[in-house]
Amino acid sequence: KCGVNMAKNIHSSSGGGGFQVDIDISDFTDEITQGIKLAIHRALVRIGGEVVGYAGDLIHNVTGNLRRSLTYFVEGDSVYVGTDCEYAQYVEEGTSRSKPHPYLRPAAADHMDEWKKIVEDELKNGG
Repeated sequence: KCGVNMAKNIHSSSGGGGFQVDIDISDFTDEITQGIKLAIHRALVRIGGEVVGYAGDLIHNVTGNLRRSLTYFVEGDSVYVGTDCEYAQYVEEGTSRSKPHPYLRPAAADHMDEWKKIVEDELKNGG
């Protein structure tokens, strides 16, 4: 997107009644691109926090270790949600002895409309 400031310098010519207008064109592409990147980053941080909260509510866990270990980080245009808990995958996917209790997939996948609204909000109102 470019901004144009046409009225910066107006010069009247002598005699013929003509005039000259100097046009100053400013390119705001870099600023707009940076603003979009920052809005996306803010949205991903919000989404990561929300996914952690939803996942924590879904965990079928007695001790609370798995819930407390949930975390997220933003890298580039992605947010990663997970845990370093050694049995997290077994809870999510199940084993031959226990049925799965998914908490990460549904926490992320079941709220896509909410994630879209967060991105829209940050693009429109963030800053």
